[in-house]
Amino acid sequence: MIQFNLPQPPTFERVEDERLHHQQRLVAAFRLFAHFRIIF
Repeated sequence: MIQFNLPQPPTFERVEDERLHHQQRLVAAFRLFAHFRIIF
């Protein structure tokens, strides 16, 4: 049987670290949308 090594979501000890991670991911997504001029 083939085993897949899927990435696990990050775990955080502090709420502030989790919030920073989400903010950084959101900023990266918006920059990508802006680069390709994707408008909602």
